[in-house]
Amino acid sequence: MMLKNKSAFSTKKRKQLMFYIGILALPILQVLVFYFYVNINTFSLAFQEFDGMGYKFAGLDTFKKVFKLEHTIFRNFDFKLVMKNSLLVWLIGLLISFFPSLLFSYYIYKNHIGSGLFKIMLYLPHIIPHLVFITLYKFYMDTIPVNLGLITSGGFWISTVEWERFYYIFCGWMLGFGTSVLVYTGSMSGISDSIIESGQLDGITPLKEFIFIVLPMIWGTFVTMVVASLVSIFTSDMNGYAFKAANFNSQIQTIGYFLQNKTINGGMESYPLLSALGLIMTAIAVPLALLVRHLLTKYGPKTE
Repeated sequence: MMLKNKSAFSTKKRKQLMFYIGILALPILQVLVFYFYVNINTFSLAFQEFDGMGYKFAGLDTFKKVFKLEHTIFRNFDFKLVMKNSLLVWLIGLLISFFPSLLFSYYIYKNHIGSGLFKIMLYLPHIIPHLVFITLYKFYMDTIPVNLGLITSGGFWISTVEWERFYYIFCGWMLGFGTSVLVYTGSMSGISDSIIESGQLDGITPLKEFIFIVLPMIWGTFVTMVVASLVSIFTSDMNGYAFKAANFNSQIQTIGYFLQNKTINGGMESYPLLSALGLIMTAIAVPLALLVRHLLTKYGPKTE
């Protein structure tokens, strides 16, 4: 009898183990392939070169070519202009996304009129497939303003570099605004009701409540979001490839678009150079992120 119970127990434990393995197998495989393998391969490629037959070790020669821009993939590549565009896109995105999303998150957190509907509407761009959203965006931005008489033709958005840049940045803002709002709202929901009620008993105004109670309580989340956004300086492509593929306006292209475009169209000989450029960008981004995090944490509002 005891032997039978032990056998049944072992079978149950085995099934539980198989269930856990089945649940964890795909996430673990994804991390191994798309994080460890991709990053290790990228790192190794940065020290190689393609000789027409395969890759061979090249030491630091690849980095020298990147610094000197000595390769056909860098033809007509204005590094200063590209970095200027990347920084501009990041700064504009920070101003029109982070701070408005904080205020709007506070509006939803206070459960004002329409807050539930706004939660759904703001997350819709992430439910709709990316290319479908881009197609809808192009259609509405090129037709509705014309029908309303606000612009003369659908080609208005590419009439100047400034308007074309706005066209792409606004699309990125629409895609990212909902995520920021949901993250901040989730962080705000963790604030103790007793703290808010204590302030209300003291006659605190909504603006002061936001500045002196809510903002310090979610400052850690804000710092994390700002630090994470620094990476977009080197990765944001303004959805340029989704809009224009390889024909994106060179006057407004970013380093992220350049990397994506050359990875797709540059061929095997470009991979070591792009990997080396990626490592250089990482070497810049990591200390920059740590510095910004230190400054925001040190000089930001405190909860004490």
